[in-house]
Amino acid sequence: FTHAAVPVIRPYGQVNFAPGVTRYCVVARTRFNHPHWAAPLAAVAGVASLCVAYFFRSEEPVWMPLFYLGFGFLWFLAAIEVRTSYLRLDAETLEFRENFKLMAFSKADIEKVTWEAGCGVSICLVSGEWVKVPTFLENNQGITNSIRAWLKKQ
Repeated sequence: FTHAAVPVIRPYGQVNFAPGVTRYCVVARTRFNHPHWAAPLAAVAGVASLCVAYFFRSEEPVWMPLFYLGFGFLWFLAAIEVRTSYLRLDAETLEFRENFKLMAFSKADIEKVTWEAGCGVSICLVSGEWVKVPTFLENNQGITNSIRAWLKKQ
């Protein structure tokens, strides 16, 4: 007997029990966000729109720079939205922020969760109402499985 049976936990759910014996444990994620590159990309697009508006200020009709100013403003709103939106699975509440609205549901309020291709993830409340859950460029089945695991967790 050369190695203890005590597992060594490694990053990303990999567990080593002994040299050459590796098992993976399933760990459900509890927080989902947009990718880190999405907000800076939207901000760059906003700056580009403002630059186009600046260069069109004297050569084009009056509506052209105003259009690009409005477009730049919308890009900056998109960058703020991408940065502040999330889905979080706390101990007893599912909370998400999308489109500048915060919604929270307790475990007792949620009857089931499902997903369909093209429709995304939805939760069915005890009252019979269906609520669409944001997916943040994630796999719909993965988010659904994480919510199901969270619902089963005591």
